[in-house]
Amino acid sequence: MLNSHWNADHTYAFSGEYHLVLDTESGRELSRRSVRENVKRWQYDETSKTWNLKVGVDLGKRPRLATYHTNIVAGDWHYFLSHQLNAVGRVNTRTQEVEHLDVPVQLAVSSDGTRKEIWDPTQSIPNLPINSRGIDLTKDKRSTGTGWGHNSAASPILVGRYLYFPVMSGTVYVIDTEALEFSEKAIVALNDLGPTGSTWTLSGLSYAEGKLYARTIKEVICIQEMQ
Repeated sequence: MLNSHWNADHTYAFSGEYHLVLDTESGRELSRRSVRENVKRWQYDETSKTWNLKVGVDLGKRPRLATYHTNIVAGDWHYFLSHQLNAVGRVNTRTQEVEHLDVPVQLAVSSDGTRKEIWDPTQSIPNLPINSRGIDLTKDKRSTGTGWGHNSAASPILVGRYLYFPVMSGTVYVIDTEALEFSEKAIVALNDLGPTGSTWTLSGLSYAEGKLYARTIKEVICIQEMQ
C-alpha cells in the first residue's frame, strides 16, 4: 500500500520496517535497511520549542514505519510520513542513511483563522468526513483521525525543490528537498486546506501554471500567489 518509484537502474520499496533497493531489470535485492534502527532523529521538545538532533536512535519494535501512500523519491532521498511517529522520514538511496524530522501531527485552524500546532496525537481534533450535502461518507472511526498511521493519507507531490504532504485533516506540510540539513529548517511551511474538524481529504495536490489545486470532501481549491 505504498507508491511505486523507480528509475533506469533501481526500484525503491518498503517492506515492513525495511527500505529496499532492487535492480530494475532483474528484480534482485541490492540493499536492505531498517528505517527504525540506528537512525537520526530531529526530535521536538515542547517545553523549549526546539528540535534536538539524536544520532544512533532505535525507534523500537514496530510492524511498519511508513504511513500508507505517502512515500516519494526526490533526488537521492526516498521520503515518507512515519507510521507511528509524527515525523517526516527519508532514506538516502545511495548511502542508506535514515533520518526522521518531527512535525506537528495537526495544524488546528478555527473558523476565525486562529492557528495552533498540535504535537500530541491524543490531543488532535476529530475530523468529520461529511461532504457538501451533509452526508457522512464513512462509518469507519479511523476516518475521523488525522490521517497519520494506520489509516492512509494522500500521496505527496514534488514541485521544483518542494515536497507537499497533505494529510486527511487538511494539514499540509511543505518540505525543502534542498535544505542543507534535515532539521526544522527543511520545514518551509505548515498550512491548512480549511477549518480543522470539517476539512477532510484523501486527495493529493496537483500543480499547473503556477497554481496548486486541492480537493477536499466539500470543495475544489486553487492556491496561487496574491497579485
